[in-house]
Amino acid sequence: MKFEIDKKKLNETKKLINIFLRKGNTEKIKSITEKFGLKYNINFDIEIVSSELKYIFNYLSGGFGNADIKCIDEFLNGSRFGKAIKHFSGRAIYDKKIVKKVMVGLSYLENSNSDFVPILKNLCSNLITKLENRKSIILIGVSRDEEIMPFDRLLAHEIFHLVLFDNKIVFEKINKKYSYLDEGLAIFLSYVWSGNVKKILEIKNNFDRKAAIFWYKKLLLVQSGKEIDKIKEIYMQYNDK
Repeated sequence: MKFEIDKKKLNETKKLINIFLRKGNTEKIKSITEKFGLKYNINFDIEIVSSELKYIFNYLSGGFGNADIKCIDEFLNGSRFGKAIKHFSGRAIYDKKIVKKVMVGLSYLENSNSDFVPILKNLCSNLITKLENRKSIILIGVSRDEEIMPFDRLLAHEIFHLVLFDNKIVFEKINKKYSYLDEGLAIFLSYVWSGNVKKILEIKNNFDRKAAIFWYKKLLLVQSGKEIDKIKEIYMQYNDK
């Protein structure tokens, strides 16, 4: 299994990211953020890795539930991993604890002769340095199978995750089982950003659609600028459960 990106795809991905950043999209995200009553005060870098490496990072950081490090080979050979790596994906990283958890997992794999261990260790070292310098990270996983196409909404989605964390709206911190609310809110905001929020109703992924529709129903008719009050109200409801 290869864990590094084809140079052509890497360059094409960098080009698309640069176009996204130059088109004033972060300013549009900031505008929507402030319209919703949220603060926009984030500083981030974008790291590009292979889909394989990104999903191993997710696995070791607990992104697939209480994954057992001893089952890493089973995970890599399983259908869930095989399906996931066929598509571009993102991950917002805003806390050193996430990266340090991955590094702990890698320490158990030092003698496994797995090709990804040194590559992922180097990535984690770079991420820690950036996080210590008050920079959040957006990790983009590039698929070998999927054709390179603009992925603006994916980037917007991950930026909104960083915004929500910076505004201390992280349902997962209340209980990991509420992480779907974080995902749904970021999806909802990214569709507001895209200018076609009703497209949420057409999302094919059942989990994503349900999570986004929750916020669609809660926020669509809320008075502009008052959305943050509704979000905080819901946050407190779940915090008190």
